[in-house]
Amino acid sequence: MKVKIVATIGPASGDLEVQKEMVEAGLSVARFNFSHGQREEFKEWAQNFRSLSSQTKQPVAILQDLQGPRLRLGELKKEKTLSLGEVLKVGVRRSGNDLVLDNPEVFADIKPKERILVNDGVVVLRVKKKKNHSLVCEVERAGKVRSHNGVNLPDSKISFPSLTEKDKEDALFGLELRVDYMALSFVRKADDIRQFKKYLGHRSNFRPLIIAKIEKREAVENIEGILKVVDGIMVARGDLGIEMPREEVPLVQKELIKKAIAAGKAVITATQMLESMVKRPLPTRAEVSDVANAILDGTDAVMLSEETSIGDYPAEALKEMVKVIKEVEEAYDNNRSIGQKLISEVDVLGEAACRMAQEAKARYIVSVTNSGHTARMIAKHRPKTPILALTPYETVWRQLSLVWGVTPLLLPMFHTTDELIYQATNLVKTKKLVKPKDKIIIVAGHPAGKRGRTNLLKLQIV
Repeated sequence: MKVKIVATIGPASGDLEVQKEMVEAGLSVARFNFSHGQREEFKEWAQNFRSLSSQTKQPVAILQDLQGPRLRLGELKKEKTLSLGEVLKVGVRRSGNDLVLDNPEVFADIKPKERILVNDGVVVLRVKKKKNHSLVCEVERAGKVRSHNGVNLPDSKISFPSLTEKDKEDALFGLELRVDYMALSFVRKADDIRQFKKYLGHRSNFRPLIIAKIEKREAVENIEGILKVVDGIMVARGDLGIEMPREEVPLVQKELIKKAIAAGKAVITATQMLESMVKRPLPTRAEVSDVANAILDGTDAVMLSEETSIGDYPAEALKEMVKVIKEVEEAYDNNRSIGQKLISEVDVLGEAACRMAQEAKARYIVSVTNSGHTARMIAKHRPKTPILALTPYETVWRQLSLVWGVTPLLLPMFHTTDELIYQATNLVKTKKLVKPKDKIIIVAGHPAGKRGRTNLLKLQIV
């Protein structure tokens, strides 16, 4: 499969046997959602997936998804039913207010005429007046609210940082686990990512790749800047569909995927992809179409959330996703992106490799890479020819399991260019991926072993 699968691990998939079944079915990335769960669980699951990767020789990356500054209602004595046109007070203090927000910092950012959405947008409040300690609001969409309901502020420019104290502590734990990816929630601008990288940089030499979760309108507006400083993005359609009109989300999804591919960055399409499978053994036709459309858009990966974390059919949901991916890829194998704008010398070499493979009818494009960057620049062009990414580093081997069209393989360490070409050719022969007289396109660096030196393109006959 060229498109990869990210699956959220939770109580439904916490057992080693279920995790093994998911890996064997085609899991590429295990997502640990730090909005829920305990550290001991995450540690055990990380050990499980590392062990399964070693046993199966199949790379599975670990994605740590940080909670971010989620805003919620405070404690209520009982569930409230809000009526259309009702006027009430919302604040950060209990006295004199009908509803309380759990983050005092946000109060200064909310202005009259802006909306407050509660419970995934089921209830909509409009701010009519702002006082010292309360917001006088009118109910524009009636409904029920209860303690700790989620709150969204789609019209407000939020000033407090995307990285919370909880996120900082969780990120340090992620460094201990040596997670392959960290996802930062509620990113608004490129500086949020820079600050996060700066925080990590002072604390460890280990560097996970950074994913920006795009779930706010402000992030969509600043996507070009964000893409320059991240390793990938997640189109988090749940909160995005609250922050902006739902009918805009499909087109925003397509635009985000298109821009991520052009920048050579990974893109994950997420939220409610097979949600009915939380309780049902089969997805709906609409869900299958949704997954298929994300694949046709060119996404690197599709993601399962509650389906595999708390659902009744975690492994089955993943297998259904595999079926859709295989069917769509087989039917639309000519949907290519060669001809993208070139952004670097490595990108130029990547496109040349794709064109050469196409003209020479090569069996594989073989990228020998220390960091994974060259393989990503080849994958950016979505070639018909399969991509093999050979690396001597296990972390890079796992990280490349998220990248479209790439099959990562571990390569013995090499020291010269001749040794590199010999090792690469020998490995694909040993794996029985090629036959005598097959052609492969090798993309590598000379002199061998130095990062940032990709400058070699070779047509090799086996």
